[in-house]
Amino acid sequence: MKLPTSDTQPAFRQSTLLTKSSFVSYCDKNNLRISEKRLQEWHKQKLLYPALRLFLGIVEYARIYTHHQGRDQWIWIYPHDFEKFQPMKIDRKKWYDMESLWMGGDWLDRWHANEYDFPSTKKYFRWKARPHVGGWTTNKKLLEGNFELLYDKRQMLAVKIILKHEKEALAFPKEKRSIRSHMKKRLAELNDFLRLYVEVEGLKDISSGRMTEQYEKLLPDYQKDKKGLRGELKSYYKLHEQPRLEKEARQLLEKHSFTVQEVQHWRFWLAQQSHLNEGTISRESSRVYLRNLDDTALVKAEDTNHMIWILNWFLYFITGEVVTVQDIVGSWIGPHCRFCHRAFIPRKNRPNQETCGREECSDKLRNLNRKPKRRKKTK
Repeated sequence: MKLPTSDTQPAFRQSTLLTKSSFVSYCDKNNLRISEKRLQEWHKQKLLYPALRLFLGIVEYARIYTHHQGRDQWIWIYPHDFEKFQPMKIDRKKWYDMESLWMGGDWLDRWHANEYDFPSTKKYFRWKARPHVGGWTTNKKLLEGNFELLYDKRQMLAVKIILKHEKEALAFPKEKRSIRSHMKKRLAELNDFLRLYVEVEGLKDISSGRMTEQYEKLLPDYQKDKKGLRGELKSYYKLHEQPRLEKEARQLLEKHSFTVQEVQHWRFWLAQQSHLNEGTISRESSRVYLRNLDDTALVKAEDTNHMIWILNWFLYFITGEVVTVQDIVGSWIGPHCRFCHRAFIPRKNRPNQETCGREECSDKLRNLNRKPKRRKKTK
């Protein structure tokens, strides 16, 4: 599958696609209250595009009266299955139903090849609600032109960015245009990063597949020697797989025009999205939680932590640095804005930075520092 190169096209994997209703539920589970109506508004405003539009075909059925499951009854079958059921009666009408949505594994190209397009490359179209016909129908027109819109679950990060900027626009209506411009730029940057991240995740899966193949090759010779098998696999990984991954990791960075520092920045940004680092949660309580949570628990708790774990794995092959998820999430319990209490990364030329850098917080600090000077002048 080849994705468009548009900066508005979200990156996705088949395994992480969700229907729009499932995506709304997924956001709700992560404390983001949105609706399908909001998603449609953002699509219309060219802020958040669905990953793709999947067209749902129409399947023809025949209705027959036959002995089925211990009793005589009317059932629907495919037209080519008449001989299997030996019908007593046949309904001469043609019956139809909407194509089922099969999701799992490489489902998209396996079950729905050539049945989708990418909304970011199309002019905005009105969303069409799927008809609820209650099963099979003889009205074929009722099922024509239907589609399902799919989102990748990592687009939850884009929802966070949009909600944050919309809140700022309400608080500062005069700055609405510049806030919106900054939001669009940030969303484009997020899509660039996610394109890299999706390929990193795919590389990890490919590497696991290669190691599984090697395990199956070695297994016949080491069926009774598990320790020897583990040693051979470990040796193979160090001599062959690791050097290969080091080369592939650098190629991915070059392909997406990213530096190590930029990937590290996004890794810390993901840590910022953790529930442990949101809002005005007590920093001391967060430290207590983190001291008693290992990486296994953290990775299972939040998808952002899982993404940090994947990036740690990726960066190891470039920098050689071994870092845990706890190290990254825990390190974010550090500098926070003295006014809005949000976490931030200090700028390199400002190691003693006191605010998050947002305009309203910088203005508050500037006014606070001006007050003593004003008093001095009036004496």
